[in-house]
Amino acid sequence: MAVDFSNKSSAEALSQAETHINDDGKHREINDSGTGSTDLWSAQKLTSELGDKSDVGHTHVETDITDIDHDAQKIKGSPVEAPVAGQDGYLMYWDETTSTIKWTLNPVGGVNSHFFGFDNGSNASGHTKGDYRGVNTDDFRISFAVPADFVSLISIELVYIANNTGTVTWSATTDYGAIGQNYAMHSEQVSGIQKSQTKNNHTAVDLSGAFTNLANGDFCGLRIQCSQTQFYLGVKLTYNRG
Repeated sequence: MAVDFSNKSSAEALSQAETHINDDGKHREINDSGTGSTDLWSAQKLTSELGDKSDVGHTHVETDITDIDHDAQKIKGSPVEAPVAGQDGYLMYWDETTSTIKWTLNPVGGVNSHFFGFDNGSNASGHTKGDYRGVNTDDFRISFAVPADFVSLISIELVYIANNTGTVTWSATTDYGAIGQNYAMHSEQVSGIQKSQTKNNHTAVDLSGAFTNLANGDFCGLRIQCSQTQFYLGVKLTYNRG
């Protein structure tokens, strides 16, 4: 700020000049050791302080960041699908097809399985093999219920211990339906299923073709017939869960 000496006496002008010169608010002291609000740094000090900063960018550890926008629509440059409103428990996953981060109620690879064993409570001959309890027959029936988290069927397999080595032929018929429906709401069958087996080995044959309308909450009746007698253990249901 310039001092106007026109139309002033020498004493008055000198007084104004001294006041201006002594005003710390207008004339800061260069102090490279200072950190106060009225301290100034020299060009040398500024160059030194900024010398270790990258010309193109730098990184921070996560704990140093306190102002992340959690509503950001991108993560590492990838778009994020808006979550479903009003529901909890969603997980994020990467959709390779659309290159988008999406939300799902299913964990990635959300597959579950249940085993429904045949057990008539008898240790009589024909109902045990080693320490297993099942039934030794060529005509077998079992009932089971479909879990509430069932979304879609992967497989329904009869699990048994083979009584012989070779190829056997299987067939199956089913009745199933939910509470409030007819017990035979769905009736299906498959036949002519060929299965190679080895005596005394655990073996599984897929009977999914007899359950094409399966839904969560269904109660199922399954009849299985084989060209030879086998030792039946039960049914394994594998499915995508929700």
